[in-house]
Amino acid sequence: MKILLTLFVLLFSSSVFAEKYNCTYTFDNKVENFIIERQDNYFLRIDLEETYKIGDVVYEDENLINLYSSPDNFTDDTAYLFIIDKKQKGFTMVGLEYKNSTDIIEGVCN
Repeated sequence: MKILLTLFVLLFSSSVFAEKYNCTYTFDNKVENFIIERQDNYFLRIDLEETYKIGDVVYEDENLINLYSSPDNFTDDTAYLFIIDKKQKGFTMVGLEYKNSTDIIEGVCN
């Protein structure tokens, strides 16, 4: 009976795992901090003022997570690429738009 109960608990219990990164970068001599958190197959950026989706996971392995956010045809023509490096504990992000791409921003994440 103990074995059956143990198997039942192991098979049907779910562990709670939240993937969260606290990131920092410097842009225009100003230090910026933000948190990104996984929600299913996408990540949210959590700032003091707002929370918004930064991209869908388009590729992931033990080293990297690649996020992509396609342009919203009504408000923005920019596609965003956000790469999280799990091994080096950092990130790179850029907004891509014809003749109007953003600067590449890199920082560290814990």
